Amino acid sequence: MKLFMTIVFLFSISTAYAGEKLQFIEVPHNIANTQVITAMKKAAVKRKWTASELADEKLQVTLNHHGYKAKLIFSFSGDHVLYEDFTTSEDSDEYDSDEFDSNGKEKEESVPVPKRWLTNLRRDTLFFLERMQRRSAPVERISAEELTSKLENLKKLYDKKLITESEYLQKKKEVMSRY
Repeated sequence: MKLFMTIVFLFSISTAYAGEKLQFIEVPHNIANTQVITAMKKAAVKRKWTASELADEKLQVTLNHHGYKAKLIFSFSGDHVLYEDFTTSEDSDEYDSDEFDSNGKEKEESVPVPKRWLTNLRRDTLFFLERMQRRSAPVERISAEELTSKLENLKKLYDKKLITESEYLQKKKEVMSRY
C-alpha cells in the first residue's frame, strides 16, 4: 500500500512557474519546521544543490546544471511545505531582439525545474525526515516477564517452521533491545 501511494504521489507531481506555489511535501505531525529545513538542506547538499536559509522559515536551493539555473524557494503553510520555481534556461541559439533587455543583457527564459530533480529532492527529504522520526521515537521498555513470554512465543514459531532462522534471530534481537 505504501509503495502504491508513493507511486501515485510521484505521478501527481506538478511543475510551478515563477510566483506559483505548489506543494512539495506534507510535514509529519511530530516534526518541527526546523527539522524539515534541516532534512531539506541535507537532501539538497546530497544532490549537489546549494542551500541557504532565508527569513521567515524559508529555504532557497539553487543548482546550475545542463543549461538550467534552477532556483527553488520553499516555505511553510500549515502542515505543508510549498515551493516556488524561479528556474531559468540559458539554451537559446538564435538571435532574437526579445531575448535582450533594455541594457543589452541577454534575457533568461523562465522554465520549470526538471521533474526528476524535484522528485529526487522530495525523495531524499522524506528519507531524512523518516530517519529523524525513527531516532526520536521513544523505545517502549518491557518487563522480564514480558521478555520471557515474547521469547518463548518466538521460539515456538521458529520450531513450528512458521518463521525462518533469520526472521527468528532478527525478531529476538528486537525484543531483547526493549528489555
